[in-house]
Amino acid sequence: MMLFALVLLTLGSVDRAEAQAAKTAEKPKTSKAVVPSEGVQRSVTDDGATVEVVPKGKTSTVRVQKCITDDGRLIEILDRKTSRPLKDSAPNLDADAPQQCQMYGGHTVLISPKKRRTLLTKDGKPVKKRTGPIPFVEGELAKVGSIGLVPWENRFGLIMGIERLGEVFYLSLRPEINHTREVLGGPLTMSFGLPVRIQLLDSRADRRWDGMGAIRSQDWDEPSDYARIIQYIRMGGKEERFFFEVNSFSANSIGHGTLLKRYNPNLNLNTRRVSAQFDAFMDYGGVETYVNDITGPNVLGGLVFLKPLSVIDRSNYFLRSFSLGFSMAADLDAPLRNRLDEDDLDGDGRRFNEIQINQTTFQPDYLSTSVIGYGFDVEFKLLDRREIDWKMYFDHSTLISGLPTDDPSNPVWSDIPTKSVKASGLTIGNLFRHNLGHDPVHALRFRFEYRRHDPNYVPAYFDTLYEIQRVQYLSSKQTNSVDIANQTKLQTILGRDPSGPMVNGLYVEGSWRVSHYLALAIGLEVNDSENDKNLFVHLEVPHLGRLQFLATYQRRTAESFADLFDFSFGNNDIFILKTRYGLADALHFNLEVLTPFGIGPESLFRNTVQVNLNAELGFSY
Repeated sequence: MMLFALVLLTLGSVDRAEAQAAKTAEKPKTSKAVVPSEGVQRSVTDDGATVEVVPKGKTSTVRVQKCITDDGRLIEILDRKTSRPLKDSAPNLDADAPQQCQMYGGHTVLISPKKRRTLLTKDGKPVKKRTGPIPFVEGELAKVGSIGLVPWENRFGLIMGIERLGEVFYLSLRPEINHTREVLGGPLTMSFGLPVRIQLLDSRADRRWDGMGAIRSQDWDEPSDYARIIQYIRMGGKEERFFFEVNSFSANSIGHGTLLKRYNPNLNLNTRRVSAQFDAFMDYGGVETYVNDITGPNVLGGLVFLKPLSVIDRSNYFLRSFSLGFSMAADLDAPLRNRLDEDDLDGDGRRFNEIQINQTTFQPDYLSTSVIGYGFDVEFKLLDRREIDWKMYFDHSTLISGLPTDDPSNPVWSDIPTKSVKASGLTIGNLFRHNLGHDPVHALRFRFEYRRHDPNYVPAYFDTLYEIQRVQYLSSKQTNSVDIANQTKLQTILGRDPSGPMVNGLYVEGSWRVSHYLALAIGLEVNDSENDKNLFVHLEVPHLGRLQFLATYQRRTAESFADLFDFSFGNNDIFILKTRYGLADALHFNLEVLTPFGIGPESLFRNTVQVNLNAELGFSY
């Protein structure tokens, strides 16, 4: 209902916004400010976005100009009378009539007639040039863990190509639409698509043409499959006062990420989930919430925080930033014990040495319980300037669940007797945020965390690979499961000897972003005891001309520090590469290289390399 209401609100605002803009265009207010006939001019619209006016040169009439936003998007100049976009080759504009410039996101500015040539806002007021400090860049600088791209412009099209899943080749078709409108004073971005896979060829000789022309049934056998028509809905931004996002490819975190950090529910080859996140805060507190599946979540998280010292003096950055928080994250359907294929459901002759696979959903069958994490944190700023922002935090988190008490050599397959287990850890973190330069702004982030925890605890239990390792928790070098039924993440982590020495660990992360041109990130997680060492490297080009690019490599659960930098591809490694390039407005090509996980012939979750090249036919509007 919430999504339906948002769509109606968006559609309802279109006509009102266009009508108001058209009315304003006919009677703009005058201004004595003058924009010279040559040279790039920078101004700021009423909503704070930067606009460049790039004249065509010395002219006696108002010729076609280009308006460019501060993140490099071209905004077309519309003819006032026809509302049609004007191209560089268009005839001269009417020198005595203001021209309407419609921005991406719904904001409108006006270019006044020849004698004044001033940028006006949509309500007819002169646009003021930028004064005062440039806003501080907040939120995540790079989309680490994301498995998808969203075009930056309003666009409708059809994406088609050939995909290979395992031994089968498919024709992939996905009509989609991307649209951004201004709603309640901010941009609402939406992307919808209908993915369909039609079988072409099975590379196995005995099944070569069987099923040709059939729609892949595994794509539409769960309620969550129908929700994936929603690719992306976003309003606001992380760390802004209001943030709402529904998506089918992003990774998500709660708070400092001590319990849930960059969790992505869509690394499983046969499951596609649409997750949702909602954040809101005010001067004296706020909330963060997350669910991994809008049709029926099993992983969810939340954070509530208060800023009690803000009532004393909000002009003091230490007092206004001091916060006390309580966070929770849980898997309400956590695998406790995997069922073995006693009845040989897949007909391969193997019974007690492989996991039972549901032959309809191709998901492993297991007996489940719940894993619940909760924690308390304190956060405050030690420095607050535009050039540098230093935040320090202390998190204490706890995991609770139950472990089987029956004999592992003679396991019980129903009503498993369990004993409660609890493990805790402390994180002391420092986050440094830098803003350097003005045009463009270079935003940098450095995070340093010291961790000390029980041997049967792990920080960020709900991490990037949790959707896979909840069923089978193997190290990056492990080629077979010691106990295929009981090697779930719950039993492997929480079942470690709690009487052992405390574990000391370090987490280091750095990221750098230059406007919409480039984003880089790297992270390293090590400890002095367990096989829970992780590494990631990320490179991203959000939008540069007609190019979009994203690449992420992650090594998870390495056994040693040296294994983190072993160049062989590990069983738990994640590689994501997405490229989108436009040869013309009507034709784009998309290349993707992914390593989703699926149950292999040895009955273990394994990453599989998937390479897809497709063409995108469509148009911007």
